[in-house]
Amino acid sequence: MAKKPNVRSPKSAACPSHPSRPSRVAAQQDDERPVLLITAGPTHEPIDAVRFIGNRSSGKLGVALAEAAVECGWKVVLLMGPTAIPLPEHKLVTVQRFVTTDDLAKLLKKHQPSADAMAMAAAVADFRPAKTTKADSAGKIKRTAAGLTLKLESTPDLLAGCSARRDKEGFSQVLVGFALESKAKLAASAKDKLQRKGVDAVVANELGTMESESITASVFGADGSVTKTPGNMSKRAFGSWLMDIIEMLVMERAIATQHDAEDEACGCAECAG
Repeated sequence: MAKKPNVRSPKSAACPSHPSRPSRVAAQQDDERPVLLITAGPTHEPIDAVRFIGNRSSGKLGVALAEAAVECGWKVVLLMGPTAIPLPEHKLVTVQRFVTTDDLAKLLKKHQPSADAMAMAAAVADFRPAKTTKADSAGKIKRTAAGLTLKLESTPDLLAGCSARRDKEGFSQVLVGFALESKAKLAASAKDKLQRKGVDAVVANELGTMESESITASVFGADGSVTKTPGNMSKRAFGSWLMDIIEMLVMERAIATQHDAEDEACGCAECAG
């Protein structure tokens, strides 16, 4: 019988929006603050010079998380897809834009080494037009009576790539993925993504979240825990709620990393075992 997951509620967040506990990072200098790397919004994969394959992601969740992170004293690198929503204007927030999956992959490779945590909330296309079907980048495919058949190819798995790079390079950062799925498949999809991609947590939310102002979600942890939102929340409130969990995961990983280093330095049989 499968072990029943531990359903937990997050502790109050360590940031100004939760005055019962002062921020752990608010008093630090900018260059000492932890860094949260966020991806948000859709990708647009070009068919020709004017058409693309995209999705309805608004990027609002990523913006809400960035604003909550700043309130908690974090620096934020926000990688934002092609959306028209207002973006945070704060000295602690650096915004860089992407259009395609390849654009985002390059930005992730650049910024991952400096991140203490990554929240991969962008709705990255699973498929894109294969190079053999694309028109010249400066041209437009004309309508014909014969119609048009597009051959699609899979896009790179960016979350799995970040996880593999973390392991290879020895980065000590928290990786949080997102799973957008129908209600019936939500839990199974999140657990599968958690295991296959080797991340610390997966935020599972239903298809209706896209373009919505609110969200109901569950966070599936690598330790088997399931943390559920207290009902439906505004995305702004959800950003603060999720920051609490991210801070908790970062603290847990830091403690585990320190213990591993101490055990390695000790070298005795008990620590090595």
